[in-house]
Amino acid sequence: MSKKKILLVSPYSLMNYGGVQNQILKSKEYLQGDAFDLRIYCHGSDDYSNTSPIFINFNSSKSNVSIKCDKLLLKEAIEWADIIHIHEPFIPLLMWRLRTDKPIITTHHASLNMFWVIILKIVYKIFTRNLSIVNISVSKQSYNQASSLRSNPIIIPNFIKLKKELKFNRTGTRISFLGRDENRKGLSIFINSIDSYIINQLKPTIISNRYVKNIGIDSYSNIDETKKIELLKETKIFVAPNTKNESFGIILLEAIANGAIVISSDIPPFKQVLSESGIYFTNKNSHQLNLVIKNTLRDDMSNIWNRQYTQILLYESGKILGQLIDLYNK
Repeated sequence: MSKKKILLVSPYSLMNYGGVQNQILKSKEYLQGDAFDLRIYCHGSDDYSNTSPIFINFNSSKSNVSIKCDKLLLKEAIEWADIIHIHEPFIPLLMWRLRTDKPIITTHHASLNMFWVIILKIVYKIFTRNLSIVNISVSKQSYNQASSLRSNPIIIPNFIKLKKELKFNRTGTRISFLGRDENRKGLSIFINSIDSYIINQLKPTIISNRYVKNIGIDSYSNIDETKKIELLKETKIFVAPNTKNESFGIILLEAIANGAIVISSDIPPFKQVLSESGIYFTNKNSHQLNLVIKNTLRDDMSNIWNRQYTQILLYESGKILGQLIDLYNK
């Protein structure tokens, strides 16, 4: 029996860290085998590398994306594929001009406001009316964006692969933040929550796209995946102070899966992911974050981590990817 050939497409550059890139690379890593052959069409891909990306400001974020496409290379990739799986289709609108009768799966990650949802509904109606599309949303927050393409999208959340022997970083020495230096990621909220008491307990650590010069804080800029995991394994408490426009929060899963307790802002997508296992502070309130960190340091931290680990079992790769495999096989 021949393998099904799956083409993963996205405007994001694989040279930069992000939740979408994480899901694309992990999908290829975990699904490549006897049943499926996967290739990626993105900038930085070893299979089909799209045009050079540019930084654009959109949706309160700075993203490194290819807004144009190498049409000849994309045509070659589509001719190779049996199924085309596009992650975040609203950005590379030029791609929709390339007609194909092959089945398409789209996964929508971003949370967009209703103005953009209405605009996209018009654009999609023009460009995609003759395409065969199965539509996926990763969360309730991205559901409206997905429904602008096709009504009643399937909700399949993001996933993470969990190792068999996981435990809390009891001897961890860091309290860490990971995210780009943009307002919605809440870096300043994290910095303002740190005081001498916390510094005496743990080493404040910032992992971002720029170096942050601040007394008492370790700063790492543009590190690779190996270094990121190393730092997470040294982290006892991970703080996610994001303020808005999040649709899921794969970094919450990554932090817990590497042994850290997560404290996050009380924005809806984070509460949906962690549910009652989460430790939350009021969004944008660095003073309350400071108090929550101190209370957590005094609490039974092993028990907190065990609750959070139990919660993220819902997003284990075997469970989530099984739903994708069912779609690929239909």
